[in-house]
Amino acid sequence: MPIPYETLAAICRGEVSLQEFSKMRVFKTLFSEEGVSRDLKSQFWCQLINLQIKSEEEREMNELMFNDMANKRNQVLEDEISRDECNMRYAVMKKCDPLELIQPDQAKMERIIRAYGNSDPPVTFDQGYCYIVSGLLGFFSSEVEVYIFLTKLMFDFNWR
Repeated sequence: MPIPYETLAAICRGEVSLQEFSKMRVFKTLFSEEGVSRDLKSQFWCQLINLQIKSEEEREMNELMFNDMANKRNQVLEDEISRDECNMRYAVMKKCDPLELIQPDQAKMERIIRAYGNSDPPVTFDQGYCYIVSGLLGFFSSEVEVYIFLTKLMFDFNWR
């Protein structure tokens, strides 16, 4: 069952701790079509992790960091990515039409996975965060935004 809208608002205001909820319940809340409208989800995500890019300089720095990590070659990570078949595995079903799948852009998936894997060497690659990336690509247009959000989410909520 998704976390109710009012509770999400209280979490964003710091009145309720997100740690009180299971990872799966948070995941279902942020990716389900129930409870929170699609246009509000990215706002809630950013508020939940206090993600606020304040300046153009910070935005450029994030983009440089992402590109550096996404272009860094790591053979172990490359082997994992090539075996994973992310174009097949991470499609998301639409609630209104369960037979219709939303396919994430494979090139974007691989760049974000590579960037995060290079940024967090103890984790390197994990299918769990790939599902998160797949869902986030449906709401954020920029690979950099997804990468920054994923990194903050994984560290701030200890989802590593």
